Order: sequence, then C-alpha cells, then structure tokens
Amino acid sequence: MAWFFGNKQQKYIENLEKNNKKRQEKEREEAEIITIGKATPEQQEERASQVVAQRNQKRMEAIEEEQEKEDKAQEDQLFVINGAKVKFGPHIGTFKVLSDTPTIQSKTVGTQIENAPLNFTFEDGFQLLTLTQWQDMGDAKFQGNVALIKKSTIVSTGKMSPANAPIESGKIEFIDSGQINIPENIDTTGMPLLANNNPPCIKEVNFFTSDGKEILKNGKTHNLCYGEPFYIEVITENIPDDTPMTITLKDTKISFEGQLKENKIKTTLLSIPISCYDESKENYIYEKYITEVKQYQEFEFEFKIGENESKISADNNIIIPYTYRRNYEELVGLFATSNNKNNDIKKNYENDFINNKEFQIKNIVENFTNYLENSNLTIEDIKKQVEKEAKNLWKAAIAGVQKDKLDDRPLYWARNKMQVALKRYYLFKNDIDFEKSIVKKNSNLEEIIITFEEKSRNYTGIDFSKAPKGTKKILITGFDPFILNEFNNKEIEEYSPNIKQSNPSGVVALALNGNTELGGYIQTMIVPVRYTDFDSSQDRKNGQGEGIIEKYIKPFIEKKGEVDMIITISQADAEYNIDVFATATRGGFNDNMNFIREDGSKAIPGGAETIKTTLPKKMVDSKLGTNYNGRYFITKKDFDDYYKGDYSKDFFLDINDDLPQLSIYYGPGGNYLSNEIFYRVAKLRESLQPKLPTGHFHIRKIQGVKEELVPEKVKELITIIKETIKNALQH
Repeated sequence: MAWFFGNKQQKYIENLEKNNKKRQEKEREEAEIITIGKATPEQQEERASQVVAQRNQKRMEAIEEEQEKEDKAQEDQLFVINGAKVKFGPHIGTFKVLSDTPTIQSKTVGTQIENAPLNFTFEDGFQLLTLTQWQDMGDAKFQGNVALIKKSTIVSTGKMSPANAPIESGKIEFIDSGQINIPENIDTTGMPLLANNNPPCIKEVNFFTSDGKEILKNGKTHNLCYGEPFYIEVITENIPDDTPMTITLKDTKISFEGQLKENKIKTTLLSIPISCYDESKENYIYEKYITEVKQYQEFEFEFKIGENESKISADNNIIIPYTYRRNYEELVGLFATSNNKNNDIKKNYENDFINNKEFQIKNIVENFTNYLENSNLTIEDIKKQVEKEAKNLWKAAIAGVQKDKLDDRPLYWARNKMQVALKRYYLFKNDIDFEKSIVKKNSNLEEIIITFEEKSRNYTGIDFSKAPKGTKKILITGFDPFILNEFNNKEIEEYSPNIKQSNPSGVVALALNGNTELGGYIQTMIVPVRYTDFDSSQDRKNGQGEGIIEKYIKPFIEKKGEVDMIITISQADAEYNIDVFATATRGGFNDNMNFIREDGSKAIPGGAETIKTTLPKKMVDSKLGTNYNGRYFITKKDFDDYYKGDYSKDFFLDINDDLPQLSIYYGPGGNYLSNEIFYRVAKLRESLQPKLPTGHFHIRKIQGVKEELVPEKVKELITIIKETIKNALQH
C-alpha cells in the first residue's frame, strides 16, 4: 500500500500548490480593484474600457488567425484556372493554360502538363529557361492529368532580358487560383464585421433603343416612348462569370434573366407598355392652350444576383418614358363620373359611354387598344387594323341605333379613345408635335388618322350603287356632340355645357343610313365639330380654305346623277327650322378642340356673301312644327345689342325674298359650323350643279343643362325628321 500513500501525498502537494496559486491571483485582482477604487470615476471607466479592449483584441486576433488558417487551407485547394497570378521571387506574372481542358467560371483548368516556359508571362519581361515537374498537386484528374491547385509549385530557372543578366533559380508559386469566389451562406453570428475591399457591385446601368441610341436617364430627357423596344446593359465589378442576374421593372411583371459574362450583361429587347401610363395626370393649361403633365412617371429597375437572388443596388436605374398627351377634345373624356372635376383613369365619362352594353363597341375598343400593345407591329400592320376596326366601329354604332338604342355618344367617345391609342404607338413618335398634341402634316400618322376618320365617319363609305332603280339618292350629314366641358372651361360656361350631351343630328345619321322607306335611298356621314377639319389649318386661331366638305362631298356634286339631294343637319335650341340662307361669315366660337376663328372672318375665300337654300318647300310643315328661319343680324353690334334687349336690330328674310347683297355677321343658321357646312355645300352646288336641292335643317336640342338623353324624346325627334324628309321627296 506504500505506493497508494505515496500517490496520495503527491496529489496533496499538487492541490496545495494549485490552491495557493488561486489565492495569489485572487489577492492580486482584489489589489487591482482597490487601486481602481482609489481612482476617479473617469479613470475607472478608462481602465475598464482598456481591459475590455484588450480582451476583445485578443479575441479578434485569435478569430482572425483561425480564419486566416482556414481560408488559406481552403484557398490552397482551389483548382488553378487560366489567368491565375504567379510569382517567381520578385517577378509577378500570369499563368496560361494551353491545353483544351474543362472549364471553371468559363476558363480552362490547369494540369500537370502545363510546365513549359510558354505557360508563363511575366510583367517585367522575366523569361523562364527550365522547369521541372509540379509539386503538391491535387487529387482530381482532368483528361487523365492531375489538376493543379493553388498551393502547387514548380522549381524553375530564368533570367531577365540582358544577355549578361544572371540566371535565377527558385520556385514558381501561385498568388491566386484565378477563380473569383463569392462565398455563400456564411454564418456571421458573433463575428466582427471586416471590411470587404472588393465587394460585388453594379458599376453602370445603361439604356439603349433597339437601334443602339443611348437613352438618357433620371429625368434629364425623355427620348423613349411607352411601348418602344429598348435594352439594358449592366456593367458590374467583382462578380464571376455565369452568375445569374435578374432584372425586374419594379411593380410590374416585366423582367429579364441572364448570366453575367466578364462582368457584363445585356438584356433582350424590353418595353414599358402604354397600359402602365397614368393619363389621369394630364391637365389642360388654358393660359397656354396645351396639355401638360407636371411629373412624368418614373420606372425603377431592380437587380438581383445569384441563385438566392440577392438584391444588389444600382445608380441610374430609373427611366422616364413619354407619350402623346391628349388634346383638349380627347382630354374632356377623362373627367370622373363622380363630377369632382378631376380626371379618373377608369371611372370616367369616356369609358362610361363606351361600356354601354346595348352596343358592341366596347369589344372593338378593347381589341384595338390591346392590339397596339404589341411592340412588334409595322406601320402597314397598323394601317390594315385601322381600316378594319374603324369600319367595324361605324357598323356597330349603326347596328345599335337601328335596333332602337338611340345614342350617338358611344361612337363619338370610342373614336376619341381609339385615336389616342393610335397616336401613342411609338412608331409615330416623329409624327407628333408633343407640345401642341397635334399630328404633323404629311406624316404616316396623319395618313392613318385620315383613314380612321374616313371609315368611322363613313366619309368613304357612301355608296349609292345599292339604291333601287328610280329611287332618289339622299345624302345626309350629322354632327358630333359639342359644348361638353361643363367643369373648367370658363370660355364656354355661359352656353350651358353638358358632358352627357348627345347630338340628335348624329343619332339621325346613324338611324337613317341605308333607309329606303321614305321614298329615297339614304346614305349618311357624321362630321366633327372642329375648324381644322373644315379649313385644314392646325392653327388655333386662324384658318381659311378647303377641307372635308370639298374632299368628300364635292365628288357627289360634280357628277350629275350621283346624288339627288343633300341635307346637312345640326341641333338648334328648341325648333325645327329650314335655314333660308347661309352666310360666308364665321363667328369663331370655341370648337371641340377649344380652337377658335377670328370673329367676322370668312371660312373660304371667294364666293357670294350669302347663298339661299334650294331644299324643297314641302319640307316646311306646320303640323310637324317645321318652319323657315330667315332671321339675321347685319353686324356684330346688332347681334350684341339684340341680346342685351334691343329687339329692333334683327332682320327677317322670307324664302321668296331676294338675298341681301352685303356681308351678314349672323345668318339664319348662326355663324358657327352648322352655317359653315351649309355655306360650303351651297357654294359647291352654285358652281357645279345649281339646281341640286341642298340646304340645312336645324333640329331641336332635346337635352337641357346636365340632363341625360331621354329615349322617348329621341324617338319623337326621329319621327319628325322622317316625315319631313318624306315630304321633301314628294316635290
């Protein structure tokens, strides 16, 4: 048992020494505490901070040392690829893989056979002479040869270029493997944050049109249209080849996925559809007579990299496209049906009338606008579609009205909306005056808009070839609704504007087209309430010359027998009148474009001051309430004085009286476009076919201020019109 007691004694001595050591350390710590206790609070705090800092520093050093060992061990095992950096003593160079081996990050892998001087290029011109065999290679093989790894070395000799330079001996070592490594799924819990001097980043984001023109960004300019194809080029730094990148237009489904190559990626052609445009931001500026947008919409692109789609930030990632802004006439349709005087992109009057379920017009509008969302269309494609859909629009309006859905407004508002979509197609961006919201003369777009007007107003659809033999051929024209802006146009507010206003003459045109029941064969068209269409001038205030009447109605007057009677129709206040004569003078009141003409100016040069109607007298029938109207005012002062209460200033002309041989400021049909269409047709008739019956029929306005269209009133009106035309055909 001696060994047992001997061991116990030895253990006792060891425990004693250990306890003494603990006691000494405790006493030393207590002494330090006492010493600190004598110090000021500031000194105590500083001392405590130093102690914590020393402990943290030691911990950091230990962590860093351990991390460096681990990183080096991992890095040493990386396969070496083409482009890896090497060193031979003080000489720095690049390793080249000359064999066709498999690739990593799109670069060939080095193997043991890459041991010739040609495999190395040094920056300072150092030339290798001899090389031995590679040492410390990896375990993997490529094409039967052992792969090189970052810790591989090779003993070599070489010299600088001067002939007398000494030969140097040593090892070639790899500085890096050539791979660009992006660590994934690193657990950083509890680890200090270390600076990354080469983080992955986006250096540039550039936008280009399909023909390679750069698109300036961030609101500096607007040179990309909605719907116009473009591509994005992204330049990055420190991101390896084949890294996936996703580019997404924020808050949309528009995106692109691809892989980076040499820190670059280029998207396929993208486009921002016009459906992304918020046209409710458009406002008409009455001081300038133009439509403006205070702030164009910004579209931001987001970028994600890697399989985990990590977000990566970028500057200059915002693009601001532009498009055609609605003109005054088109903009009125965006007023909210809530009547809050604001625009609404969905619940507006334009959509409200188009969505009338009693017509098939909504489908036509949607099909057309959806068709124009395709950014791959050609101008020829669009021309064909316009010819088809504009004609369908006219047919749908006729079909609805002739089934007792007596309303011309779906046609009017649909035409506006479809033409806005057409003007916004990017191929026509050079055909638009964006400041004035007008289509440039002699452009592709103007030609297509003309086609749209011709088909949807039936200008070129007038066809008397189907008239029964011996039947009189009657051409009737109606007008669009007008004086619609009841919300913010002070220039017209005294005329009781009504955004719900129909034009009964337009309803009549739709109701009677193709009619053979009244003793004749009727063909109709509907004309706009726009000066530009009548005189071809795009100037807001001035214009004089030929337009749609001379282009589309003159051919029927030129050739005898083409038409037997022309009746132009428009709405008046509360009566049914055959105007006795037309005057050459214009009053210039605001049209649907908010255009005017000089008060007292002439619509067309030359011609008589006044021209009398040649419509049959049988059209006047007291039983129907139709009468001749011959009241007129010679001067503007007479007109103004009359409406101020001086009723001695008006004059009347009977149908059998001679015309006044002087300039008349305000004729029986007024001095607006109803008088003008009367005058233009009469002027053509006077010079080409004087005996042809032509004239103007003013019919009752059947809606009051803010009133809806009442179907019963429309039916009564159409009945009176039919009877009046039937009487005319008995002459």
